[in-house]
Amino acid sequence: MKSIFSFVTALACVLLINSCGKNNSANENVSTVPTNDVSLTVYANKSQLAADGVEEVVFTVKDKTNLDVTSSAVIYVNDKALAKNIFTTTNPGNYTIRATQGTKTSTVISLTATTAILITTTGTPPAFTQKVLAEFYTGTWCGICPGTIIPLESYANANPNTIMIGIHGPSGSNDPFQYVYDTQLRNAFGVSGVPTVVLNRNSNWDGNNATLDQLVKNSALLGIGLETTVSGNTVNVKVNVKFGATITAPLKIVVMLVEDGILYDQTNYGHFNLPNPIVNFAHRNVLRSTATDIFDDPVPIAQQTMNNTWQKTFSLDASKYQVPRLRVVAFVLYDSNNGGLKGVLNSQIVKAGESINF
Repeated sequence: MKSIFSFVTALACVLLINSCGKNNSANENVSTVPTNDVSLTVYANKSQLAADGVEEVVFTVKDKTNLDVTSSAVIYVNDKALAKNIFTTTNPGNYTIRATQGTKTSTVISLTATTAILITTTGTPPAFTQKVLAEFYTGTWCGICPGTIIPLESYANANPNTIMIGIHGPSGSNDPFQYVYDTQLRNAFGVSGVPTVVLNRNSNWDGNNATLDQLVKNSALLGIGLETTVSGNTVNVKVNVKFGATITAPLKIVVMLVEDGILYDQTNYGHFNLPNPIVNFAHRNVLRSTATDIFDDPVPIAQQTMNNTWQKTFSLDASKYQVPRLRVVAFVLYDSNNGGLKGVLNSQIVKAGESINF
């Protein structure tokens, strides 16, 4: 009897031990498999931006091995997926950012959009026409350039608020219109080849007209008026910049002389069933010189107050060019050293010898 009891007791203990072992193993498996795989980290290159539709925040997503997986991740701002890893806004406030990659997700980070750089005063701000500056890098030798130049020109002809500037090069090429500071401009804006169209000194044109349509809809914080006269071989310019808001961010101005409709053969590799070369191709608004530094001259920050008009006069040497074809272009942009804000706020163009209002 004692041996039977001992056997039963031992058997019960074995069963109990095995049962406990199985339960512990199952519990361990459940606890080590997270319901959400939080193994991504999303980073922003800044925690605050201006709600002006211009300043950008760039997001980067990395996995737990610190591998950059941004290109395969989806980034959400306030639970709305972004088309790319760059965010701008015109709406001030606080934003939450997260990222996913398949079943993986990230923790949430915060971003603040502020109107701190704009201090509007009482009253109704003046309305200005918003222009879009399209600086296109090209060359008469470039056979693929007509594929971009011709559609851009067609758009600008139908939408005169788009201002085209042709920057020819590169230095050392056989292009007769090469601009003396072409290399410096290319380096500054990351232009590695032609054709490249830089919009508002802020981003490259993707070839879609909708991109240009959207830019011209932006609210113009300032307007530019130009008064020009021609005296012999000199083009005199009075620039009037009127502010629709008090802007505390430092601004700069660029004043250019361009020559429009210059006829010269353009190499063409089969675009639009046109010959190669296109004989006597009319080159639009070819950049010739500037009255300011090519990158910008400062605007007095004390003048950047709502309803104020800042004026400055310039002179441009026209001795090497066909005066009837000359145009003056002026644009105001953010100083590149102001903490992230960049791009052209507004621009203006007028035929030499004529004037145009805001």
